[in-house]
Amino acid sequence: MTREQEEKELEIMKLRIDQQQQDKVEQFRKEMQNKYAKERRQWEEEKQKKLYEIQDSIDDLNLAASDKTKLKGEIDDQIKEQNHL
Repeated sequence: MTREQEEKELEIMKLRIDQQQQDKVEQFRKEMQNKYAKERRQWEEEKQKKLYEIQDSIDDLNLAASDKTKLKGEIDDQIKEQNHL
């Protein structure tokens, strides 16, 4: 091989190595992007689940409060009836 051919061959090898490195970096970037997207989806799903649980708890508390008010009203009515007897 002539010196010129050797230099061309070395330049081609260097370009291949550079391309391989760029491919690896791009692959890593895509993997990290997918990983973070998955984690973000999981976090959003967990957040939504917690919000539903909180809303259910609030609904349960509202029911308990309305039941308590209803029972108090019934007791008050019974006390009034007994006072009139």
